[in-house]
Amino acid sequence: MKIQNNEDASQMADKFLDVVFKPFFPKARYKSKFMMSGESPPTSFKGEISNENLFDETKYKLEPKKELLHFTTLQGLNSILETGYFRLSSIENLSDNLELILGLNRMKEELNIEISDDTISNLKQNIFCLSSCLNTPETITDTYMWENYSNRGSGAVLVFEVENVNLNLLFGKVLYGNENLTIFDDLKNSIIKHKNNFGGFMPNNLYEMMSKIFCFHKANKFHRENEVRLLIKENKNNIYDDHNNLFIDKIINSQNEVRYIYKLVLQERIEDWYNKNYSHRENITLEDAQQKLPKIKIKKIVLGYNIKNTYEIRQFLIEKRKKLSMNFDIEIINSDLQFFT
Repeated sequence: MKIQNNEDASQMADKFLDVVFKPFFPKARYKSKFMMSGESPPTSFKGEISNENLFDETKYKLEPKKELLHFTTLQGLNSILETGYFRLSSIENLSDNLELILGLNRMKEELNIEISDDTISNLKQNIFCLSSCLNTPETITDTYMWENYSNRGSGAVLVFEVENVNLNLLFGKVLYGNENLTIFDDLKNSIIKHKNNFGGFMPNNLYEMMSKIFCFHKANKFHRENEVRLLIKENKNNIYDDHNNLFIDKIINSQNEVRYIYKLVLQERIEDWYNKNYSHRENITLEDAQQKLPKIKIKKIVLGYNIKNTYEIRQFLIEKRKKLSMNFDIEIINSDLQFFT
């Protein structure tokens, strides 16, 4: 097909999605696509893949309404309850320096499409992640998780559910190891074939289009985590600008670095959040906020087996629960990995 105008280019962009992406992500569709201005006829386009049903019929798929676990310290737990939100860390702020990079590097081989360090840094600042695990008997009693992510058993686990996962969010399982990176080899080969067959017509932001998918791959050494991720991607107006979003803030992390976080509001605190941040905006009602925001419901808090003053902490949480008008159960796991209230 010879491209003569924007309509031809739009059809070619659709063909790229059908031929390259859909064999691996059958439900993939564009959230947006733009033909590059100034090119007549267009020789490339800028695309963004929608989150909607993206992981259906793939290994990343997570069934809805599964209970999830978030391991944290007691200080982290108190912060979540007091502020009324989970902190989603930017990918830049995660401890694994290969976040996003494993898949990206696999794609770069043979494609000869360069990406600057500034662009990679910007992508990592635009993607926010809530890390959790599926609530299984094996995971909630896994001392590896308690030792590494819950202050050596002196922290807590939040058991929670996520509902109303809207189109701003991508929810799925993390895949581990080189064997799960072969999807990018197959994608790369499909892209090369498409490029050769259709005169080089390609998205000019290929790696950005795929950046969210890259974030669902980690090295095999992390496989014990069985991680589930909830991702939000919010683009800045300009690569060197700050974010301008009500839910995005800056923090100083434990390495004294300034990093972005995204505030994911708890279901029971949406009304408080609305009154503080939205009520002055005539075009947004409380009902709008409740419908648009995902529903994060804390169902239970489990206190760790190495807490010395367990009953004092339990009483603290009972008082906090009453003060905040929340409704969650409180359990304790002992050193024999048995639960009691």
